[in-house]
Amino acid sequence: MLTPESTRPDDDPRPSSSLGVDYLRQVWHRRKWVALFAFCATAAAVTGVIVSLPNLYRATATVLVDRQEVSEAFVRPSVTAELDTRIRTIHEQITSRQRLSTIITRYNLYPELRKAAPMDAAVDAMRKDVELKLKGVDQPNGRIETISFGVTYTGRDPQLVADVTNTLVGSYIAENAQSRERQASGTAEVLEQQVKEAGKTLDSQDRRTTAFTSEFGDQLVPQLGANMAALDRVAGELRDNADAQLRASDRRERIEQDAAAAEAGRGTGPETPNGRLLRLKNDLAELRRNFYDSYPDVVRLQNEVNELQKQVDAINAQPKPVNPALAEIDSELKLLKSQEAELKKTQAMYEARIAATPTRQRELEDLTRGHDSQREHYQALVKQYTDARLAASLEQGQRLEQFRVLDPAVPPRIPSAPDRMLLGLFGLALCIGIALVTVFIAEKTDSSFHTADELGSYVNVPVLATIRYIPTRATARSRRWKEFFATCAALVALALIGAGAFYLAQGNEQIVKMTARGGN
Repeated sequence: MLTPESTRPDDDPRPSSSLGVDYLRQVWHRRKWVALFAFCATAAAVTGVIVSLPNLYRATATVLVDRQEVSEAFVRPSVTAELDTRIRTIHEQITSRQRLSTIITRYNLYPELRKAAPMDAAVDAMRKDVELKLKGVDQPNGRIETISFGVTYTGRDPQLVADVTNTLVGSYIAENAQSRERQASGTAEVLEQQVKEAGKTLDSQDRRTTAFTSEFGDQLVPQLGANMAALDRVAGELRDNADAQLRASDRRERIEQDAAAAEAGRGTGPETPNGRLLRLKNDLAELRRNFYDSYPDVVRLQNEVNELQKQVDAINAQPKPVNPALAEIDSELKLLKSQEAELKKTQAMYEARIAATPTRQRELEDLTRGHDSQREHYQALVKQYTDARLAASLEQGQRLEQFRVLDPAVPPRIPSAPDRMLLGLFGLALCIGIALVTVFIAEKTDSSFHTADELGSYVNVPVLATIRYIPTRATARSRRWKEFFATCAALVALALIGAGAFYLAQGNEQIVKMTARGGN
């Protein structure tokens, strides 16, 4: 006889029942209430979650990027950063804590979260709810050129999400205009400072070049021809001066000889002091025609003439009458000597100029080379500064690239999330799966015998007969009460499960966003 208390060891093998229709019917007969309870419990939890989830609305505004109206051939923009980079930079600025805190306070967003957590939590939540999406077209070079972008905000109030989205879009447009103006103005200011510094450097170089030309202008290449011509002229004047001195010396010697012969009656033969002195002076005059006074032979002969002259002077110690012709010649010789010294000084000056010309010319070329490059740099900066000022002026008038609202955000009519049908289908599959798993676990953990074949295979003794369980009135009444209380307990448990799921999932936007249409 089979009873509910019949058990067998877990490790004792028992012929497994066939998974046929009869076996499944038997399993369903034994486990239908367990399966129904598991199904209903899961359905209550899923229903509580679906009912408690809030509706989320998504509002999107599209912003078109208008290219500059003036051709870049006439005006080069000062803002050269890539458009994608600038848009994402503006997005980071708009979603900063200060900006989002202002918007949250203005529209009273996330009131429950702000009551339970600091403002940073609301700012982080809004950052997740704000979405930026760039839209572009393919270019022949393989790159994608951005022509517009969309700003999306997700929230519970359709009118509020539209207002917040339009506010965010306005912030994008204003921030782009301000950042372009700041960058253009900053570029112009930097270039203006560079132009001033380059102008000061150029003026300094101009002053140095002018001072150099004023100081060493007579030693430069343009004056080389004039210096050489002047040097030749001075050399000719020196030769004429030497010839004039030689002639004057000859005249003086002849006058002296004649006067000496006439007054003293002394001879002028070749062996006399006057004769030797005359011969030496003739030789000295001949040397002076061909050499300067510093030439060694001239110096030596001059010393001999001086010595012999002393002897002659000693002989002619007696006072002689002053000869007007000699005084005139001496005055002429003195003047010629003074002219000769001046001419030699002038000659040395021109020679020094000619010798310094290569060095001065290299120095001037170095100054000029630096001056020319600095002037080119200054002119380039002036052009860039002019372009930057024009670009800044056009940026203030928004004649260059700007953002324009193509489609403003409107209050959505239907929520984007949650997708309750999808959640319902998922919940139905989950209920069926949990019911099947519960039945499977119940069957695996049940060690009682359900058929005569199972008992016979366990004890290896033929089963002669089976006796059906016949309940009494008392047992039937007790069974009905048990079923009533079990049903009530099951209903209470289902109600508690549904209420608990409703409470836990109430206001949970994370589940909603996972099922959002075109979700984040």
